Amino acid sequence: MARLSSVGSSFLLSSLLLVGGASAQTDERLQKLLERFPAADTNKDGKLSLEEAQAFRQKLTQPDAAKAGADQKAAKAAKKAKRAAGPELKPDHADVSYGPHPNNKLDLWLAKSEQPAPLVVFIHGGGFVGGDKSSANAAAIKQCLDAGVSFASINYRFRTEASINTVLRDCARAVQFLRSKSGEYRLDKSRVGAFGGSAGAGTSLWLAFRDDLADPKSDDPVLRESTRLIAAGSSAGQASYDILKWEAVLGSAEAMRFYPQATWPAFYGLKTLEDLQTEEGKRLRADVDMLGLISKDDPPVWLGAGDGHDDLANKGDTNHSPKHSEAIKKRCDEIGVPCVLKVGAADPISADGSRSAVDFLMKQIQAATTYDEVELLYPQIVVQVAGKSELVFDKTQPPLIRYTRTFRRTRGSEKPELLRLEREYLPPVNDRLVTNHERGQLHGPTQNFREGKLIKQGQYERGLREGVWTEWNLGVTYTIRWHKDRLDGLYEKQSAAGHEQMLFKDGRLIGKSGAAEPHPLLDFLESDKGDDFSTRWIVKQLRRPVELGVKFDRTPLLKAVNFLQDANGVPFEIDRHRVRDVELPITADYSGLDLCSTLALTLGPHGLACDCRYGTLWVTTKEDARGWRDPTGVSEVKPPPASVLATHWNRILTLPVEVADLPLATVLGGLAKDLNLQGEIDVSRVRGDAFNVTANIRGEPLRHALGILLYKTNCRCRLENGKLVILPPDAA
Repeated sequence: MARLSSVGSSFLLSSLLLVGGASAQTDERLQKLLERFPAADTNKDGKLSLEEAQAFRQKLTQPDAAKAGADQKAAKAAKKAKRAAGPELKPDHADVSYGPHPNNKLDLWLAKSEQPAPLVVFIHGGGFVGGDKSSANAAAIKQCLDAGVSFASINYRFRTEASINTVLRDCARAVQFLRSKSGEYRLDKSRVGAFGGSAGAGTSLWLAFRDDLADPKSDDPVLRESTRLIAAGSSAGQASYDILKWEAVLGSAEAMRFYPQATWPAFYGLKTLEDLQTEEGKRLRADVDMLGLISKDDPPVWLGAGDGHDDLANKGDTNHSPKHSEAIKKRCDEIGVPCVLKVGAADPISADGSRSAVDFLMKQIQAATTYDEVELLYPQIVVQVAGKSELVFDKTQPPLIRYTRTFRRTRGSEKPELLRLEREYLPPVNDRLVTNHERGQLHGPTQNFREGKLIKQGQYERGLREGVWTEWNLGVTYTIRWHKDRLDGLYEKQSAAGHEQMLFKDGRLIGKSGAAEPHPLLDFLESDKGDDFSTRWIVKQLRRPVELGVKFDRTPLLKAVNFLQDANGVPFEIDRHRVRDVELPITADYSGLDLCSTLALTLGPHGLACDCRYGTLWVTTKEDARGWRDPTGVSEVKPPPASVLATHWNRILTLPVEVADLPLATVLGGLAKDLNLQGEIDVSRVRGDAFNVTANIRGEPLRHALGILLYKTNCRCRLENGKLVILPPDAA
């Protein structure tokens, strides 16, 4: 049978009633209405009177009075039950602001527990146009607290002042805020669940199925926290907030009469119906489509649905129809997400034994068990196996390292999640490092102990250092401030020798003892004037902290540079044309500094600096670093496109160039032979027994290797007739 849309049926009935009276036109319209809506013929005489049409119109557009009365009775019964649950439980923290909007408030009840407590978040219903956090059931709060689980009830913006996407993100922010305060409130942020009724139910499902909204690079520490749940409970919730999917979910076009199409765009913050089909409209609808968001890694969910809404006779029926929960259940079963569905009140216990969403959440929190795994690492020895030498662990000797990993396994999950790692170097070293993890990243406090004493502590957020870190080392205390894994704020060094301070901003040293610090090396590399693709890698390494720190006490320059090269994996050279004394004594003591600042503070007092040439960091004088120009001619060479030279010019050499005090012609001749470049590199103008060079070049393209070799010998190169000609220093 053909069905009228909500707009069409409303128009037909309205125009019919406007015509009124007896006429052939009226009879014709009544007949059309009867064909579409047989139920309107209440006396079943096969004819539709005007009175029957008027009564049917009233039934379509107004809630049934009897049902409205029943709803009122149900509401009164719910209030009575809430009062019967016991005396009001006052929150430990009331009206806590979790965001900038006046409605971004929550109440928090804290469980009495020696350990950080799991958390259940209640999200009230009200169609996103009403309701309040005070509707949290006292019995549910008490049930959680008695089980050692803290409880929060939240408010959020209504859709009368924000789009549904924004409203849902208010609720997500509440979860993130509570996680960000886990230390203050002693919450176990690895075990957070949510539940609610109606709009709160749909929001809980959205949080369960939505990919994590955590932004580790956000300036707002709250937004760096996870939005993911360990489980969710839905009572009379919705399957999707993509309104265009509701007709299919409910299986009825008539049910859509309660949702005029003219109101749909504003639900998403759009203006016209056409906007719903734009790329932005599709993105906004997909963002709140729980059915479409379900994926295999989502947490278990509990679905409770009443059995009194099957007739879809009013807006409440359509909002709370069991068909919503049935659609979620079907999709979860298809994807493999654990899901329990309880429909109706005939059987008060769901398949998993839960009487309510809170029962279900308690089971899931308890099922999220943690356990430890211990691994011992032993010394290795060489043994002969079938005539071949192999390295094996010698378990007859005492172990060197002990790893203790704490995992959490959640019901329904295939893979346990690493929560904590303790790495302990056993005697005689006695060093212990403790890190916390979340969703595969370092997250939370970290501590380092040596000989039983705390020597370093700090905090990670989503794999990035954040906040104040403190380190104690040989009578020196370092207090270092981080933001997104970059030094940001005051760096302090306190020792018997005095108190030293430096100021950093976004990873750059901007002041030492009140003096501004220039960064010519980083400025040059970040200006895109670096001459090769390795520039970005060099910049990344310069910004990274020197993990081992530097502690030079009259250390020879050459030895100090070699240490920085080995510790950071960055190639270094000392410019022997400018720096004559490689035994220059260097004294420096810094911890946690990035490599760029370490170089500036270590070399600067001696009039030295670093610049980048041929993919390598060169230690030279400050004057030379500011005005250096390539004297070798390599930067001006552009090999013929079809030549073998062009093929290798920017390609990383497969073999390192390792030479010690060999003539340049010999080195380049061997390199040309290895790369089949004998006809394209001409070394005939360079004496075969002159210009000896020592170099160890790895992971560089041919042009960098040539640049280093030529610069060290003061030689040059240029293209002549398609060949790369090597020239001695005195060549014209």
